[in-house]
Amino acid sequence: MFIAAAVIATAATVTAQDAPSRPDAPQRNQIRMMENVLTGAVRQGAESLARTMQVKEPGSLIVTGTARARGIVLEGYGVFFDVDVPMMKQSVVWSMQTLERERQRAALRQVIDTSPDTPARRFAEQQLRLLDRNPGSTLPLAPPAAANGIAVAAAVNDVNETVAPEPRDPNEQYTEAVKAALVDAMLDYGLPIGADEWLIVAARDSEGPISPGVLDDASTIVLKVKGSDLLAFRAKKLTREEARKKVEVREN
Repeated sequence: MFIAAAVIATAATVTAQDAPSRPDAPQRNQIRMMENVLTGAVRQGAESLARTMQVKEPGSLIVTGTARARGIVLEGYGVFFDVDVPMMKQSVVWSMQTLERERQRAALRQVIDTSPDTPARRFAEQQLRLLDRNPGSTLPLAPPAAANGIAVAAAVNDVNETVAPEPRDPNEQYTEAVKAALVDAMLDYGLPIGADEWLIVAARDSEGPISPGVLDDASTIVLKVKGSDLLAFRAKKLTREEARKKVEVREN
């Protein structure tokens, strides 16, 4: 599940003190354009992940729907955007995990078939048995407890040269890809705001839990950048990497 939820508490606190002002026509157009930019950033994040994972489907087909964004002006505070992010299709997540398990299984068999009776081969055999006993999992290549720790460590190193480290959860990768795309969109296309104002983007799952009756454990993700940092970036006083570090990220 994409780890995200809207900052309703944050917006409520602000709006309780400063009600959203009614933007004029040019400002409404700017907000509408930024909404389109943010939904495009979500799509770009999905497409980036699809390329990284070498998924045959386009990025638009690995998620359950389309992104939506809504923006409001918070007078004296800045601009707030609430973004609904479509979840990854669980069939795609399952496919990615299945491909990774098969890759690990093939790599372990290669070690077993091409190695003499060494600690590396015995460790690979143990890992393969573990993989076969747990068909729904991938392997964190951790050394088993053993008295001959040096031999086991050497075996782990040998196997690690063939089998990649523990893969990341596709849902986590999707979250990171979308978050990175949203940050860049904020830096490149953020609305003109005052130096002491904030551009805030809050993203959330556009759907609830997958199974009925299951609690939604999605946590909050909020991206905030100050107007002065946007101005410095656009004046080329900050590099892109420096500006990215200025974006505050809150997840809980």
